[in-house]
Amino acid sequence: MVGITSFGIYLPLWRLPLAMISAGFKGEKAVAGADEDSVTMAVAAAIECLKGRSRSEIDGLIFSTTTSPYAEKQLATLIACACDLREDILTLDISGSLKAGTGALAVGLNLVKAGAAQNILVVAADCRIGAPGSALELSIGDGAAAVIVGKDNVLAEFEDGFSLANEMIDVWRHQKQNFVQSWEERFVSALGYQRTMIETIKGLMARQGLKAPDYTRMALYSPDMRSPSRVAKAAGFDPSSQVQDSCLFAMGNVGTPQPLLLLSEFLRDAQEEERVMIAGYGGGGDALSFKTTKKVLDAHKKRGLKEYLNSKREVPDYVTYLRWRELIDQDPPTAEFGSTEASAASIWRERGQIFALKGAKCRSCGTVQFPSQRVCVQCHSKDQFEVIRLSESGGRLFSFSRDPLTDNTMGIVNFEEGGRMFGTLTDCVFHELEVDMRVVMQFRKTFFDGKKQNYFWKISPQRFS
Repeated sequence: MVGITSFGIYLPLWRLPLAMISAGFKGEKAVAGADEDSVTMAVAAAIECLKGRSRSEIDGLIFSTTTSPYAEKQLATLIACACDLREDILTLDISGSLKAGTGALAVGLNLVKAGAAQNILVVAADCRIGAPGSALELSIGDGAAAVIVGKDNVLAEFEDGFSLANEMIDVWRHQKQNFVQSWEERFVSALGYQRTMIETIKGLMARQGLKAPDYTRMALYSPDMRSPSRVAKAAGFDPSSQVQDSCLFAMGNVGTPQPLLLLSEFLRDAQEEERVMIAGYGGGGDALSFKTTKKVLDAHKKRGLKEYLNSKREVPDYVTYLRWRELIDQDPPTAEFGSTEASAASIWRERGQIFALKGAKCRSCGTVQFPSQRVCVQCHSKDQFEVIRLSESGGRLFSFSRDPLTDNTMGIVNFEEGGRMFGTLTDCVFHELEVDMRVVMQFRKTFFDGKKQNYFWKISPQRFS
């Protein structure tokens, strides 16, 4: 049996009310913070997906996005390193289309089905930008989702899939463009999205010999509120009961990860023997069918979309949002902790410490240290350490301070596992910080002389109890 064995999602803490963009509009969208991008969100979703799983089981990581921070550099390897996966795994980036998420899922399923791998981690994330004041700026949000595809303890068994290619210029972005572009709305919706998705969904049903009532739910990519209902009706589905709520007015269209995120939300509440179809769009369509097993009941404890939607903070103002997206000039920030002009060689040597936040635990006395040293600070034993991963170790805020000139907030965290780290605080409001408050570690961008220099772990107030 091949199928989905785990899932995890991530939405940024920050929300931008649509009324800040255009007066009179209701709703809000999830927006990545100043130090977040598709990579950091992918790491957050992947770690959520990996909870309770041995990292050594994962044989491959496939990352899908349309908003890669690099024009040429694989990011699946960076995400795998931050998640502390084995080095002898398959890594693959899939990009260029909004259906890269469902495409990556299909690739992962076929790899496992063919016996080329036992467990594949599929991660999708996007951080797209619409031109200021445009309809796309109102609709686009940020987020990430991850699933593990495997053969053991399957939550939802993979049944079949169907794909359709459709070349047309509807939604695009050139390599040197910042903003997503779109052709005339009726053309894009009627001849692009609706026509393609109807044919794709019907193609899968014909291949399976099933009809719409045979599916409990459909996790359908939704660019807007009206088009998915028209697609569902034309394919024989009931939009009110069979289409998973896309929550567009609460988080926006998060792009590549949207179908995986909606599928995850369905699985969190699903019962045994329920069939779900996931469908993605972009340069054609993908549709895949799954049937839940009794194991899906164990997934009801997973953190879902409702928790992320309820855990939020409002962006202070529209100018702040524009600064976060680097759409207006600002004085460059000074260097943050973890951001240096280190050479590529030194970063490579310390990649475990930098990207996976690995410290050391003394075998003689049990003292945890970060960064790692050769001599124990407690018992002075030399070279008697074992590696310990601190990225998922919560802790308590020991002290904190803010530089009024740069607005950087720094702090010291005492890890639950033991050990202490000095670093930058993120996703926080300074006057709400308290000594001894619970904090967690977040994989984020770091800055040096106004440029995104690297990635490192930052300290954040605990978001969920």
